[in-house]
Amino acid sequence: VLFVLPSSVQAVYGITNQPNASIISEFAIFLSYLNAFNMVIIFICRQRDARSAVIAAWRKMRKKHKDSVKILVSTADISRQPTLRAQKQTFQTLREKRKSTPF
Repeated sequence: VLFVLPSSVQAVYGITNQPNASIISEFAIFLSYLNAFNMVIIFICRQRDARSAVIAAWRKMRKKHKDSVKILVSTADISRQPTLRAQKQTFQTLREKRKSTPF
């Protein structure tokens, strides 16, 4: 109803060249979008698993947390362990220098 009726009215007003055709077209498009949004909301409310997934995603977005990053070392890099340790120490010294800068 919220899609077919406004689209039909929009088509009739578009054909007859009424002075209010642009306003009617805007309302018809708005009602069509409202229908699509309404279908999504009904689907989310009716489906328990979809509802819980949406709520979990919403809470995760609002948390503003930082994900932990784990550095993985492949077996090919094992032979370069001294080099990797040196790179890690260099990274740590750079981080300490950044912390000590006044700005």
